[in-house]
Amino acid sequence: MAAEVDDGMSALHMDRLPTGTHHWRTLVEELLAVGDDRHEGHHLELKSEVDLSTKTGRAKIAKFILATANRSPDFAAPRFGGHAVMLVGLDYSSTPPAIGGAGRFDDKDLRREVTNFVGDPGPAWDYQRIDIDGSEVVAIIVDPPKQAAIWPCQRDGENVRNGLIYLRPGAESRPANGPEVTAMLNRVRHAQPAVEVDVQILGSVWAVGFDPSAAIAHIHDAVSDLRSSCPSPPTSTTTGGTGIGFASGALSSLAMSGFAGRNDSRSRNEFQAEVDNYEAASIAAVDDVRGAVVTTAPGFSVRVINKTKRSLDDVEVVIHLDPPFDVVDHDDEIATDLLPMQPRKWGPEPLIIPRMLEPFYPAPANPAIDGWIRVEQRTDGGLDLVVDVGHLRPMKTVETDDLELVLMVPVEEAQTVMRARWSMTARDVHDEFTGEVAPVPVSGRDVSEAVAQHVAMEIRNGRAH
Repeated sequence: MAAEVDDGMSALHMDRLPTGTHHWRTLVEELLAVGDDRHEGHHLELKSEVDLSTKTGRAKIAKFILATANRSPDFAAPRFGGHAVMLVGLDYSSTPPAIGGAGRFDDKDLRREVTNFVGDPGPAWDYQRIDIDGSEVVAIIVDPPKQAAIWPCQRDGENVRNGLIYLRPGAESRPANGPEVTAMLNRVRHAQPAVEVDVQILGSVWAVGFDPSAAIAHIHDAVSDLRSSCPSPPTSTTTGGTGIGFASGALSSLAMSGFAGRNDSRSRNEFQAEVDNYEAASIAAVDDVRGAVVTTAPGFSVRVINKTKRSLDDVEVVIHLDPPFDVVDHDDEIATDLLPMQPRKWGPEPLIIPRMLEPFYPAPANPAIDGWIRVEQRTDGGLDLVVDVGHLRPMKTVETDDLELVLMVPVEEAQTVMRARWSMTARDVHDEFTGEVAPVPVSGRDVSEAVAQHVAMEIRNGRAH
């Protein structure tokens, strides 16, 4: 089977399947910018007019699914991680190319008709709606092909025939010829025992919303209270000396310099500068409070399911997260020293009475324990969750036993579910297995009120004097 050559393909970042609306939109915009369909290949088909509401249109979808599912896994792997994609709704006949739109269709009808052609069970596939400036492109996504599977067509239809084996070795989906069918049979015959694994993230992705205005209002109130303690100095007046006046002044001086402590050592300007610095630093610290509040959200665990009778050793599963998804360490409590120390109010400094210091006994440090999951930063800005599974017995399920990590995404970039890819390796298995993580629900979590309450608590507890 001849290898496909795509000049400039790497510039379009087709080595991995897009995840999230932003990445799908970027792919569509880059393909339109090329001006034609030159980037079509065994992994990609671009369609302007496929009516997904008709049997003819659904037969075209089924033909693409069958043809790409019959590719060799090694041949398919370099593009979209082995997936194949058909984009419906790109109009290259206009100048410049534009979004023609995919048209309306019923999900159940589409899936039922396609299943009639591809079989049940058949090749795994799904679709993604991509909104671009009010127009919709539909991406038909076919899972990576399996080493030990050949998928013949199951029904006659428009340009498809019952019993034929379709293949997509290049930019065309067509019936496989004799040598190609022989190569498929040899591939199946020499395939290793099947490895079929499901990877699930248990928990939610938190779409974090935040409005800092309430928290900042608490800071402004505290600053106003500080400033009110330092009114403008009274204008001095000359009064006749009387015994009462002299006694009153003496008592006032005594109170200021003795019993109440010494006068404020700061100048008024120094005090105001302290307050200004406190205000700026506190407002800057609000984002630290937001981050701390986010870490108290419920964490997630990872489940790995071995769906075959093959035993696997030294299994490592890597879940690949693309931006804007992020992972933070879970924490049960929020630190109480996130805001800076408040300046002491203006006025007499309190007397400090020395006292004996209590002895300090340091608490013994708990030994660090490595968890099942570690987070690695990729050079492209994404994250890899590396799960050390170890021994994976046949037909068994393993699950990480902690919830020490929190998945989050900015609310403005959130969808209803998170999609991610996974890869898996095992000892003495000379292959890397890949797949899609089961969709993870995205739940809204607005932290504005919690942040404001924490800021108010720190101010109220007044780590100030």
